[in-house]
Amino acid sequence: MPIKQVPVVRWEGGRSQSATDSLGVEETLEVRVEYSFKDRREMATLGLTLCTPGEEVDLACGLLYAEGWVSTAADIAAIHPQPGSVVVSLRPGIEPAGAARRHLIRTSACGLCGREELPAMVEPSAAVEATMSIDLLYELPLRLAAAQPAFQKTGALHAAALFSMEGELLALREDIGRHNALDKLIGRCLQDDALPLTGHLVLLSGRAGYELLQKCAAAQTTLVAAIGAPSTMAVELARRQNITLIGFLRNERCNIYTHPHRIVKNVPGV
Repeated sequence: MPIKQVPVVRWEGGRSQSATDSLGVEETLEVRVEYSFKDRREMATLGLTLCTPGEEVDLACGLLYAEGWVSTAADIAAIHPQPGSVVVSLRPGIEPAGAARRHLIRTSACGLCGREELPAMVEPSAAVEATMSIDLLYELPLRLAAAQPAFQKTGALHAAALFSMEGELLALREDIGRHNALDKLIGRCLQDDALPLTGHLVLLSGRAGYELLQKCAAAQTTLVAAIGAPSTMAVELARRQNITLIGFLRNERCNIYTHPHRIVKNVPGV
């Protein structure tokens, strides 16, 4: 993960000294998609996104999945990463009629930046009886932190992590933008043919906004937990989509906002 050392003047108490600080690098990435339209090939630019360099292909694939351009890895014919850009070529015959239009630059904080309308709702996930003990749930933030070396150095990078219901860390992606981190995670799962994420938990290092829940819903995630707070629209979306949404997961505390039956108390001897 790119990290840059910069000089600073550090104050501690009433004394100052010269020092260095580690910063997470932020750069622009252009994502373009080549696709079929009325028997000809077209090229569309989704715009520029500000992100942390690294895993650009994962980011592009996750963004295309979230935007409705692709639904499986088989929809992608080729991926061409280039300095400052990624071009994704869709298989001939794939015409993504539901793809959303965007305008302008997406910042690292963007989730719905530039959209003309909210994403279309996906079908609610099927009822899943998978459960996780509350004690195991409490351990996940520690497991997330242990797998974030770049965050430990910079304090600047968000993370999105995929866990099994047994608490195994299956995948993790970091980025200066929380939406980028989730796109990278879902993009990696798409390329690994690991979608949908039914019966899994996605842990977000920050808050859980509507746009993040929409991405998780598209991936048919069963549980979504966040270190921070959810928004009202995120809670309503999770309720409709049959997602167990957990917020403020830290220091052995949490709030369960929707479908709480999937989090259970440990029963001795069981």
